[in-house]
Amino acid sequence: MISVNYQGGLGNVLFQYCFGRLLAESLGYKLNAPEVYGFPGTKLKIDGSVYKDSSVVLTGQVVEDKLTGHVVDMNKLIQNPPKSHVICDGHFMNYDYYKPVLNDIKTSWLVLDDEYKKIKKNNNDVVIHIRLGDYGPAERLSFSQYETILKNYVKEWDNLYICTDSPSDPLITQFQKYGAIIHSSCEETWRNGVSPLATPTKTTLEDFSFIMSFNRIVLSVSTFSWWASVLSDASQLFYPLQGIFDPNNSWPGNFVIDEPRTIFCDL
Repeated sequence: MISVNYQGGLGNVLFQYCFGRLLAESLGYKLNAPEVYGFPGTKLKIDGSVYKDSSVVLTGQVVEDKLTGHVVDMNKLIQNPPKSHVICDGHFMNYDYYKPVLNDIKTSWLVLDDEYKKIKKNNNDVVIHIRLGDYGPAERLSFSQYETILKNYVKEWDNLYICTDSPSDPLITQFQKYGAIIHSSCEETWRNGVSPLATPTKTTLEDFSFIMSFNRIVLSVSTFSWWASVLSDASQLFYPLQGIFDPNNSWPGNFVIDEPRTIFCDL
């Protein structure tokens, strides 16, 4: 059996669910993973082998004999499956794992509930996702960096939208010069002292689906933004090469969206 212990916010949880399901389906093991709110495909019962006599824990940090790691050797793990109860207790944020099954993820595993699906925006409209509420200065892009993306990579657009959890932040008000339209479903949750990205809620999924409805998306350096972009049908994803999104970063995972629609923004 594969058991998944969720930790972190929505973006983290989606990585963890997909990792557990990938292992369960590849190994023929039963999957024990709680439903992810707003994604009905996560309710599906995955049956298979169950081992009770021993267990192995995957923590999602480094590669060791205990099979831990953001960089798990998936081929080795699948070819030599542990005859044990496998407990996934990490983040497993590595695009390399999921690329081979990305079509299944987009069309079955992580299809958003119909309640949250939005009418697609004009093809030339652009949305910038800006996550601020639980991010410190080191994790944010600056206004000048967003301007670089707009001027050097996006170049032209019809309507510019900002999707953010903090619409009153001074960084957001600077986009007034572009006539930006501000969208935020999460602000009220923050005012109540709760991170809207810590647990999937209606307001979280409203913003998630709003981002997905665009044909041109500028990502923030955020797993929430990453998944909304990957699951979307957007033809252009403007991917900032910053922080954990930078492949030259020391982070052990891999977030690089290796698709023709990805436009890498060197800031």
